Amino acid sequence: MKNILLIARDPGATQLLILFAQFLEQNSVHFRFIARGPAETLLKKHRIDFKPFPTTTFARIRQEILDFQPSFVITGTSLKDRLEVKFIREAKKLGIQVLSVIDWWTSFKERFQLNGKLVLPDYVVVIDEYSADICEKLFNGRVKIIIGGHPYLCRLKERRIVSASREELMKKYDLVPLWRTILFLAEPLDGYVRFDQFKIFNHICKEIGNVCKKYKKNFNLIIKFHPNGEKELIYRRYKKISDFLRNYCRIVFVKKEYNVQELISISDYIWGMNTTPLLEALLMGKQVSSFLHNGIDFEGIPFMKSAGFCQSCNYFYEYRNTIENLLTDENFVRKVLKRQKRYRLPKDKFCEKLFDKIIREGIYG
Repeated sequence: MKNILLIARDPGATQLLILFAQFLEQNSVHFRFIARGPAETLLKKHRIDFKPFPTTTFARIRQEILDFQPSFVITGTSLKDRLEVKFIREAKKLGIQVLSVIDWWTSFKERFQLNGKLVLPDYVVVIDEYSADICEKLFNGRVKIIIGGHPYLCRLKERRIVSASREELMKKYDLVPLWRTILFLAEPLDGYVRFDQFKIFNHICKEIGNVCKKYKKNFNLIIKFHPNGEKELIYRRYKKISDFLRNYCRIVFVKKEYNVQELISISDYIWGMNTTPLLEALLMGKQVSSFLHNGIDFEGIPFMKSAGFCQSCNYFYEYRNTIENLLTDENFVRKVLKRQKRYRLPKDKFCEKLFDKIIREGIYG
C-alpha cells in the first residue's frame, strides 16, 4: 500500500492539512500525520491520529521516513520551527517528492531556509494568484506552483462556526455587555516579526484612552496572544502598556487556546498587524484594521492594502485620527467595510487540486 506523510507545526497550515487528511480518509488513502507544538492541539480537537515528534535531528527524521516509506510527503511551512524543512531535505535526498503548503502572504523564502541555504520542495501550494506571482519571482521556476485557495478561510463564510450566543460568550470572557469590544491580536515574539509590535500597541492604547476621555466612552479590550508567541513575556509587556486603560476599559488577556472565532464574533473591532485571524475576521464580515507604520515593506503589505484592511498609519501621529474615526465615526467605518469587500479568495479547491495533482502526475498510486 502506498503511503502519504503529512508534517505540520503551525496552526494555519495544520488547518489546511487537517482538511486534506479528512479528504484522504474519505478516499481510503493511508497516511501518517507528524505534529509538533500547536498542531498537536488542533489534531486532538479534530480527533485525527498523529505522531508527536519532539526531536528534529536529521538522523531521526530520516529514520522516520525510511520506516513509513511514504510515496509522497506534504508539509506545512512554519517560521519558528525547522521540523518541516528538515523533512523536505531528507525526503528529497531519498528521492521522494515533496509538496509544501504556504498558508499566508508573507516570508516565502524564510520558510525554506535551513542553515543559510534554501531547501525547496517540488511543489508549493499557495492561496491565490498574488502569492503565486511572488513565488514565481522568488524561486525562478525551481518549484511547481499550485493555486489551491484557502478552504479553512472560505468555509468561514459558508457555515456557522460559533454555536454559543453573544450573551453566553460575553459572560464567558467576563466582558461588559453594553460596551463595544475591541479585539487586539498580538504577534509572536521572534526574529521574523519585522516591526515593533509593542510600540504600535502603545500608540493604539494611547489613542483608545484619548477617545475614552474625549467622548466619555468605555470599551472592552480583549488581547489575544499568538499561539507561537512567548506568552508570558508578551503578556508582561502588553499588561504594562495597557494598565492605564483600566480606568476606561475592561481588559481581558487571552493566553489559552480559546476559539478565536468566538472572540471575533463578539467583537466590534478587530485590530492587529499581520496575523491570519485578521483575514478570518474580514471573511466573517467584521471591521478589521491592520496597523503597520513607517512604510514597512515586505511581501504581505501590498496584499493587505488590496484587501482593504491596512489602515493609513505610515507614521505614529496618524494613529490619532484613524483610531478616533474608527471608534466614533460610523460613516468612516462604513467606508472601511465597503472597501474591505473587494478581496475574494479563490474558490475552495484545495483538497481536490492537491489530490488530483498527486494522482494525475503518477506520484501516488
